[in-house]
Amino acid sequence: MATPGTTHPTMILNAAAALVVSGKTEGLSEGAKMAAGALDGGGARKALDGLIGITNERFTWQMFSKR
Repeated sequence: MATPGTTHPTMILNAAAALVVSGKTEGLSEGAKMAAGALDGGGARKALDGLIGITNERFTWQMFSKR
């Protein structure tokens, strides 16, 4: 979970903008609500951990498959 602090509003705004650009939300207000929910509820961390796991698996697989 994100700890509210000096970077918290920046993370929310950045994620909100990404949600708008990707077409997931209609505007920054809706995107900010979704982003805050994901950051504060731990969903963003779970997604990041999943991405790290996939990246590590592919890197390891590629590293050993070339030999």
